[in-house]
Amino acid sequence: MNKTTPDPAETIGDVTIIRDFLPPPEQLIPKKKTVLMTMEFTQDSMLYSEE
Repeated sequence: MNKTTPDPAETIGDVTIIRDFLPPPEQLIPKKKTVLMTMEFTQDSMLYSEE
């Protein structure tokens, strides 16, 4: 059986190019104010295994 890989430079059927209608990434997900937090846990409260 002869398997041929199509040439990616060739078009496949009728192609319609549309303009980019999505907004830039900065507008898709607005930035939110963040807060830095440090937490401390006891070793007993964590699932911890010394092997």
